[in-house]
Amino acid sequence: MKLYIDQIKPKLGNRAYNLETMLQVIDRAIDEKNEVVVFPELSLTGHSLEDIAFEVGIDKVPQELLEKSKEIDIIFGAVEIGEEDYPYNTAYYLSEGKVLGKHRKVYLSDYGYSTESRCFMKGNSFDVIETKFGKIGILLGDEIYHQSAQYILAQKGVKYLFNLINGVGTLKGDKENVGSNTKLVAKANSVMNGIFTIVANRAGVEDGLAFYGNSFVVSPDGNICIEGEYFKEGNITCNLDEGEIRRARTKYPFFKSEDRRLTVCEVLSLEKKSK
Repeated sequence: MKLYIDQIKPKLGNRAYNLETMLQVIDRAIDEKNEVVVFPELSLTGHSLEDIAFEVGIDKVPQELLEKSKEIDIIFGAVEIGEEDYPYNTAYYLSEGKVLGKHRKVYLSDYGYSTESRCFMKGNSFDVIETKFGKIGILLGDEIYHQSAQYILAQKGVKYLFNLINGVGTLKGDKENVGSNTKLVAKANSVMNGIFTIVANRAGVEDGLAFYGNSFVVSPDGNICIEGEYFKEGNITCNLDEGEIRRARTKYPFFKSEDRRLTVCEVLSLEKKSK
């Protein structure tokens, strides 16, 4: 899989502008012979939506993106107007002119500067998306910090876990410390589950929030393959070799020895004790 990640800088609430920007990025990715192009969380709308979430939501993926997906697979984030006419923070996977799958954010961020439950309904599942490259999973924002989300997707056979985020950075000390916990968690996920972990973050400033970029890819052995610049727009490209998954799982057989039955029994036991 030849991957292209763009640290887009969306304009808040300006869906037309953001779509045009994404189409230009997609054309560059196609020209450079990439196979998958990835955008950050809420790339079609911007992040700090609050009361305009309904106004910028979509009930259908823009036809322009579906057409482009006949040439390259596309992963992007948007506000989706769901069946109940409430918005979801959703990520889509497009391929060959169709929506292959989507993920509605389950763990909404409700602390500090973020009050997502005011804007969004929460999703209720972590689903695998079947692609020409194999099984992939998508997480949004802080879902990367939930062990159960990573575990469920890995146990369902996911080999490529995409994390679309809107990571906000504040400089305290070295620039490289910004987002260090996200890198730590991504590395641990790759090693424990023997998979590629891909993190796509945006750039730019919005309502006083500075998004730090620094998108990156972690190989199944826990090493960072490539990373983007901090606090700047730009892109990174990377070839993901499935053979690395087999080699890592041979070297670190943690995934193979995982006992799902024991996990389920222990979780059910905890649920009974809490009642």
